[in-house]
Amino acid sequence: NDAQNRYTRATLDRSPAGQALRAQVQELFSDRAPRYAEIKHHRGVLFAMKIQPPREQPFLVTLRSPDDLASEVVLVDPGQIDNRGAEAALATEPRGTTAIDFYVPSPDGARVAVSLSQGGTEEGTVHGFDVATRKQLPDVIPRVNGGTAGGDLAWTKDGTGFYYTRYPREGERPR
Repeated sequence: NDAQNRYTRATLDRSPAGQALRAQVQELFSDRAPRYAEIKHHRGVLFAMKIQPPREQPFLVTLRSPDDLASEVVLVDPGQIDNRGAEAALATEPRGTTAIDFYVPSPDGARVAVSLSQGGTEEGTVHGFDVATRKQLPDVIPRVNGGTAGGDLAWTKDGTGFYYTRYPREGERPR
């Protein structure tokens, strides 16, 4: 509501605590130092989500080790994905509205399954990627991640495929 926003803004602008809060938020948003999260190690490959302000979305990278940041390779960058369709390839125009919900490397670290959602929906479609070539694999599985309900998958022991759950389409009966 606009009236509530105006009241809150006026109250915070007059308050020393509001001014301190504004300064702290500005400091956080001006931070340009990269951070790594959701780190996983599979057979000599270190996978991590890299958070690089001011970029809107974290992206998936690989490293040889945490001590060798120069070895970083960008594997999946949602900022480069054309979010006009679920099966889209890498785009030339970054839009910043595609996000990685989760990722799961294969046991041998040769492949990675990545759930990508678009436009803030968190309704993830899983895409497979070859780690060595960074190329997207042909199979795409929609509705594996279901908003706040989440999603997941598990690779087979030999890393040639994975098991997953998915959310049914509207009108489709769950199995």
